Amino acid sequence: MLCFAGASNVINHGLPDNSTGFSEQIANHFELPLHKIALRGASNDFLIRSILEFLKIKTPTLLIVAWQSWERVEWLYEGKIFQVASSGIEFLPIGLHDRYKEWVIQQSDNQTAMGQKTHNRIWYLHDKLIQQQIPHLFYNEMYPFFVEHGDKDWNKSFIGPYTNNLSCYWYIKNQGIEPDKSYHFGINGHTAWAKLLIDYIEENKII
Repeated sequence: MLCFAGASNVINHGLPDNSTGFSEQIANHFELPLHKIALRGASNDFLIRSILEFLKIKTPTLLIVAWQSWERVEWLYEGKIFQVASSGIEFLPIGLHDRYKEWVIQQSDNQTAMGQKTHNRIWYLHDKLIQQQIPHLFYNEMYPFFVEHGDKDWNKSFIGPYTNNLSCYWYIKNQGIEPDKSYHFGINGHTAWAKLLIDYIEENKII
């Protein structure tokens, strides 16, 4: 099984119905059934929590994770979990609006600390996957890590963790493929990213 975790690009948002996005292309190439852990606007909090829950019941042949921008978080409110980002308030209940406005002000000053915290949590997950001998490959959806306390050696498990041009968005854009207004790519962009991931997995013998 290929378990692919991420946000809107992983669920093919912006592609025509029944299109074969990069997650499907990779699963088809390696002849693996595909399971997605993905949510539009997903935070890294959501991804880490959901992956750890999934690993309690399943062991994938390969886990691929598209890590999201570091300001995204999730909040529990009245028994429900909400994904929170600096881009908008419209999907949050009225009861969270004051908290959200305060959070937007604070998070601009705490971006480095937030990035460092997320960096450390992803490293913890990476270490856990190594201990469980689960092949995995990470990449950044939009931006690399911004950290103060040095780069970590991810071996071959992370594509360009500290390199902007190896994030999914910038790699595809640098191929001359333009996104839509919501930063999503069409089938040409998905195919370009699928090829990079497939080549990387094969060249580095990830599985």
